[in-house]
Amino acid sequence: MTLSQKTLLGFFIVLILVIITELGYLIYYKGPLYSSSSTITSSSNTSSKYCNIDPVVFITAQNTDAFIKKGIITSAIVTNTYEGYIVKINNSPSLNPDIPSIKSKASIRLKKTIDSSLKDYGFFFDENELKHLVIKNNKTQEKTSNLRDLKVGDRVSVLETFDLAKKNTILYTITIF
Repeated sequence: MTLSQKTLLGFFIVLILVIITELGYLIYYKGPLYSSSSTITSSSNTSSKYCNIDPVVFITAQNTDAFIKKGIITSAIVTNTYEGYIVKINNSPSLNPDIPSIKSKASIRLKKTIDSSLKDYGFFFDENELKHLVIKNNKTQEKTSNLRDLKVGDRVSVLETFDLAKKNTILYTITIF
């Protein structure tokens, strides 16, 4: 075996050792590429993949807005659920302090707990949203669409549904506990 062949054999052995070390590092520190924890499960007619990806990052990474503009995505439904106590109800027109260009017909403000020092969160309803508003009472099983059925101090859940493709709020459902 010549000196050049010995040198090439040495480099080849070092290269193989480096690759084995890198693979060992990836498997040990990053985990297997497909773990048993990322299984697809079925729950109430929908399937989801359990992962620890922030939905906002996922939507951004998927470039959803660009696909919506191209017409490829025709519906992208996002549902938010808020729970807390009503600390203020306004049944008269007012400006939304977060988006001053939007004038609302009515609004409610929630806090996680009544005596919470945390900032409250406001829901500002325009005429169309008020028209489609659903208020359910868990105690009496009644359904109405009138904000006057709500009282300060009521513990509620607000289900807010958006269609990102249509850029509008589809529905607000408020459940009184």
